[in-house]
Amino acid sequence: MTENNPRHVAVFVDFENLALANEQEPFDIWRVIDHAATYGRVILRRAYADWRHYSPVEFKLVANNVDLIQVYSRGMQRKNGADIRLSVDAMETLITHPHLAVYVLAASDSDYTGLILKLREHGKFVVGVGSSEAHSEHFRAACDAYFLYSELGGSKTEVLEKVPFSEAKELLLAVLQQQGKEHPQLISQVQKEMVRLAPAFSVQALGFESFLDFLHAHEESVRIISEGQLHYAVLKEAPGAKAENGDPVHLQDLAVNPAYWRELLREKHKIQLAPAESLPAILQQFWGLYGGETAQELSRAEMEERVIGALEAATAATGRKPFELEDLRRVDKLLYMAKAFYFPQVNFAVERPGPADKRRLHERIRSLDGLIYEFNLLVLTRLLQEHRVRKISPDHELLKQFLCPPGDGWTEGAWSVLYGEAMARAEQVLGSR
Repeated sequence: MTENNPRHVAVFVDFENLALANEQEPFDIWRVIDHAATYGRVILRRAYADWRHYSPVEFKLVANNVDLIQVYSRGMQRKNGADIRLSVDAMETLITHPHLAVYVLAASDSDYTGLILKLREHGKFVVGVGSSEAHSEHFRAACDAYFLYSELGGSKTEVLEKVPFSEAKELLLAVLQQQGKEHPQLISQVQKEMVRLAPAFSVQALGFESFLDFLHAHEESVRIISEGQLHYAVLKEAPGAKAENGDPVHLQDLAVNPAYWRELLREKHKIQLAPAESLPAILQQFWGLYGGETAQELSRAEMEERVIGALEAATAATGRKPFELEDLRRVDKLLYMAKAFYFPQVNFAVERPGPADKRRLHERIRSLDGLIYEFNLLVLTRLLQEHRVRKISPDHELLKQFLCPPGDGWTEGAWSVLYGEAMARAEQVLGSR
């Protein structure tokens, strides 16, 4: 992805579903669309409802380029077929718009679970937005990422009245100035800070498809730096915008900034790390199901079903969920990338394993420590690759703290073995290109 070719995003909103679930305040679709814009360029936005009951809202949505799909209500309870119509349209979009990478689905109905799973099966990243008043655990569990409507920020009905362009520019420059003149910032963080300071700010209301487009309109003052799929912004007149070797300053962050490592792994290598505090419990869960004397041959779907049961029991007993299902899926994907699983019934020459295919841990993994080693080996290898490409010396101690925090039982000798193998693999990958 380049700075001129951001990910394309589609937004589908079951408006009536969420409007009825959020009766305490008017449902503001712009909160959903603004959040969708953090994933890329929003090129499709559709809202489904019986619009005869939402005339004032309808006018504002049409004025702001939201495609309204009329679904007529039937019966005394005003039932409509929005879920069916939305699902059919989304599947049609999957075929007619294959370039769409992200689907944002705002609803609170478990009936959409099948649609979400089908979209993910076709390689799409699905973001769910639901309501705490009508929350579906099945809907939430099916998504790659999930947010409650209330988590998307305060009410922003003022957005439709727009923050003037001149004020938006002043706000942008003020936010960039806050962090100092020598440190380019991720544009997603810049946008979040602007919304925090001015809740009515919306790039869509100003006529831009994405925040990146908004930044391009200010290129006389703002320099945009792209590193793979990551984009940064810094004031153009800022001294020290480049390091001594001519590289953007943020490239130097690769050696010293764990937060940047996480962003780089996510955007360039498609690796989303689970929170450090949840990771031990998640890996222990994998080992409990697939390893040791109780080792089983389970499909991914069967594994998730058992984990959901365990999470519900743990939450009921302690009042606290040990980890989120989404984080378990992230670890599962990384272990798959590390070839930690063996699929007895899958011929990789002709097919890829699916959620229903049985699997077990590879025979080389004989302990929980071995499972942790494979996990850390893949992550460290990818990070060292990035260091080598940029000719930046890795900070051994910081990498060790990032992957093997104190208390995890890693000895200096074990770390040296892990580091040595990861470096060898990184050089092998780069040498083969």
